[in-house]
Amino acid sequence: MPSTALCLAGPLALALGLGCLLPGAAHAGPPGGAVQLEAGFVAERWTREDGIPVNGLTDVAQTADGMIWLATYGGLVRFDGLRFEVMDLSRAHLPANVFTGLAVAPDGWLWAATENHGLVSLRGGEVSGHPQAATAFIEQADGLWIGTPGGLFDARDGQLVPLSPPSPHTILAACRDADGRLWLGADQGHLLRVEGDRLVAGPRVTGADGEPVDVLALAHDGARLWVGSQAGLFLLDGGQLVAHPSPRSLAVHALVADGDGFIAGTQTGPWRMTRGEGRPLPGAEAPPFSALRRPGLRLPGGALLTLDRHALVRDGLPVATTTAPLTALLVGRRGALWLTTMAGELIRLQPRDIELLPGSEGNTYGLLEDRQGDVWVASLGGPVRQLRGGRSSGMAESTTPGRSPRPPTGPSGSATPACAA
Repeated sequence: MPSTALCLAGPLALALGLGCLLPGAAHAGPPGGAVQLEAGFVAERWTREDGIPVNGLTDVAQTADGMIWLATYGGLVRFDGLRFEVMDLSRAHLPANVFTGLAVAPDGWLWAATENHGLVSLRGGEVSGHPQAATAFIEQADGLWIGTPGGLFDARDGQLVPLSPPSPHTILAACRDADGRLWLGADQGHLLRVEGDRLVAGPRVTGADGEPVDVLALAHDGARLWVGSQAGLFLLDGGQLVAHPSPRSLAVHALVADGDGFIAGTQTGPWRMTRGEGRPLPGAEAPPFSALRRPGLRLPGGALLTLDRHALVRDGLPVATTTAPLTALLVGRRGALWLTTMAGELIRLQPRDIELLPGSEGNTYGLLEDRQGDVWVASLGGPVRQLRGGRSSGMAESTTPGRSPRPPTGPSGSATPACAA
């Protein structure tokens, strides 16, 4: 995430978990009224003036090296904390440059979906194109599954490995039940079970008028299969498909496990579903499309984050409100909250938690984070200090005032200016 060397006049004040700020990487001062914040948070905002190449940002992801990736209407963009770069994907041999979704597999590969024209996988300098059009990213604890018009695939080592036999239906959802059997949800109400090299049809999912509807989400609670569809939520129990008590008018696009139930992504906002009831969660309405796939994110302390069309909501109360419609939310590696908007804005939110670190007195003029996560601090006439775990230690005398010392190097021997939040 962005990181930086920020020149400060006077004592060094580090925002805990804030990372560093590179000169010119974000707008200085308040972000022009585009973001209204609740007390206790600070925001950084990048726009086309800072190098974002296009307005339409559709998704955001972060890879293990700290890089921020943006899916846009004008290509796949990488942000290293200093600059935005549209990736050269000519080796992928795909006819489209409109990207609609991102997912990072546990093995570190980034997968990017284009609009109806296949997938790109990349890690480091490796880039591969795949002709399959992604209809669903299904993120598992131990893997990433990708639904396509021809079947379900496991995204492994940058390649697509079939998980199901070829399907005549478009796969929109998948999960394993308590017995390890793989279930697929597809268009036109098809609920399918994988049995070896066969697809076995389950009960057809239909709306109140008896017409088949797309199966959009699948989950399992250990005893029952939960089925989200365009016509509400169903439970498959003992081979019988039973409508959930929640309204049939809800289109349930995603189901995320949450305690004794699930958070459901719907067109009216997130709902909390248990076996016996469903209730809307307060504070988030008319969510952007990405919030249908990721309807809620639990933070380590238990707080629930949801997205409204113009607001980031925490436990029912807005944390940040934007003028432009929001498109995606990411919780970064160090707890930073990243937002994208349809106006081409990338926004980073951090708690306003400031601490004066011991030994930081004096004029500080340089910060740099290395690849081990340590922060190096240069001050006028004082030692270069290494900050690790909130502790400061003097390492070497600084160079001539106004000149930066030689930066530390990463494991490969190269300096790394980017710091990830």
